[in-house]
Amino acid sequence: MKLKVAGQIKDYRSSPILGKTLTLSVNDDIADQLDKIGSKPVTIQIKTMGESKGRSKDANAYLWELLTELQNAGYGNCVDLYRKYIREDGVSVALAVPERAFKTYERTFTDEGVGFQIERTEDFTWTDENGRSVKMAGFVQYYGSHVYNSAQMARLIDAVVQDCEAVGIKTKKEDFLNDDRF
Repeated sequence: MKLKVAGQIKDYRSSPILGKTLTLSVNDDIADQLDKIGSKPVTIQIKTMGESKGRSKDANAYLWELLTELQNAGYGNCVDLYRKYIREDGVSVALAVPERAFKTYERTFTDEGVGFQIERTEDFTWTDENGRSVKMAGFVQYYGSHVYNSAQMARLIDAVVQDCEAVGIKTKKEDFLNDDRF
């Protein structure tokens, strides 16, 4: 049996004692369908609304071609430029984790690739449901382009193209925009 439903993720908790729990808020009444499934094991696939196809390898090659042109023109190292564009025009999310877990989380996330970056933004204290104070680390995490969909990749490339054109570097912008693979 296949169940397709729209909604939002409300909460995720991981506990060594209670296990992992994902709480969803759904838009439709699915009680009858859940009754049919019962307590059988299920596989859940979650997609964001309007999710588009992943970015192409050609888009990635074009991005690095442009970054190399900027490097050759003396605007910095292409890897440093890539990381700068990721921070300024890429995909990011603001999060917080307990202070004691921050270093491990940061190391695990940034090991995903050169574009995966974390910028620490704030420290604060949160009171949990039992009234205990927990020191928290707030941060922004930036995702490397290899996880971007085609629309996100196009926005990143467009930012690099604009800078290239502003400093007189020729681009293949029209070829890029007219290629339906992007």
